[in-house]
Order: sequence, then structure tokens, then C-alpha cells
Amino acid sequence: MGISEKLLFLKQQSGWSAEELSRRSGVPLGTLNKMLSGQTRQPSAAALYQLSQALGVSMHYLLEERIPVEAWMTARTEEE
Repeated sequence: MGISEKLLFLKQQSGWSAEELSRRSGVPLGTLNKMLSGQTRQPSAAALYQLSQALGVSMHYLLEERIPVEAWMTARTEEE
């Protein structure tokens, strides 16, 4: 599972629009949309950190392809 799929899943789980996630994370909307669409395959560490903080998950969850998207609750619990 790639970063874009996990970000899309988490965005849907949060109920936020891309605009809201951009606002909450500080990641520019254009950059976020490219990440969500998979156009950006290697996003910057800063953008990933900002998104992980806004979404309440670890960067490890976003980066590790072997972690299934459904593990997001565990990823949230580990950070708290």
C-alpha cells in the first residue's frame, strides 16, 4: 500500500476535504493533490511529517508499504 492510498484513506476517515487537510497540515493544496493522486512518488519529509501530525498517525505508517491501510488505528494508538 503506497503513501497516496494511505493518505486518501485517512482523508476519507477524517471526513476532511483536501482543502481542509491542506489547511490543518500546512501542506500547500497543489502539493497535497499531487500526493493524493500518486503524481508525487517521493514526497518531502517535511510534507509527510506535517500530514502525519495533522492526521494523527506515525510517519512510519505512511512510509512502510508492508503496513496495510487498515492498520491506521494501530498507527494512531502507537503515537498517543
